[in-house]
Amino acid sequence: MNLKKYILVVSILFSSLSLYSQSVKIIKDSVCIDGVWRELQELTFTHPQIYCAIQEDYNDFDTIFTDYKERLNYKKKLILDCNGSWKCLREKDYVLEYYDINYQKNDILNVTLRTENFANTFIGIELFTFDLKEDKNLREDVFINKDKLLEIYREKIEEDYKDVKKDNDAYDDDDDFFSYGEDIAPVHLSQYEIETDSLGKIVTFRFFHPFHWNMRLFAEFSFEEIKPFLKPEFLRRLTDE
Repeated sequence: MNLKKYILVVSILFSSLSLYSQSVKIIKDSVCIDGVWRELQELTFTHPQIYCAIQEDYNDFDTIFTDYKERLNYKKKLILDCNGSWKCLREKDYVLEYYDINYQKNDILNVTLRTENFANTFIGIELFTFDLKEDKNLREDVFINKDKLLEIYREKIEEDYKDVKKDNDAYDDDDDFFSYGEDIAPVHLSQYEIETDSLGKIVTFRFFHPFHWNMRLFAEFSFEEIKPFLKPEFLRRLTDE
């Protein structure tokens, strides 16, 4: 193979690989609201198809944006149109969004989205796990033997609920967990955070369960505990170096 053909083949190969690679980062801006500077955030991707998946699950505007820069500018314009007034933003039921990239390796991305509502200072939490190769929100599809997993999940949630009751007089000792929270269903398995140590090794899968008002309960699984419930291909990608 001559040099020109070799360069052409290598170029095509790297171009093909770039189609499947994603550069993920958080872009930020800031605005002044009633004399206090607040940060605006948006999660960005090289290929924005996945960006739309977040908006499908959570979108605080009347329209779905296909470009994160456009959406960030829209957020800032809305606040400026309110002259940075808390009162005006409350009337529009506007929220601030904050992102945390918990885990990113082998084209698996785990992200936490926290939202703050000016109307009642409600803090919402949504968690997403993406396959960046396929531009897909994996949700609870990464798990197997879900019935057994949900049994253990429920036990851990109820233990956390007991701890919450100890620290909160608002809950009567005779109250049942399901007096306040939703019943447990497979869809709740989609809400987990992948926690790593300082070396980037996975240590915990922390599930967030919707609870009373803006509270969440937690079910924590060590990585060793959760491994038997992960699909083999997903586990392989999490553990491959």
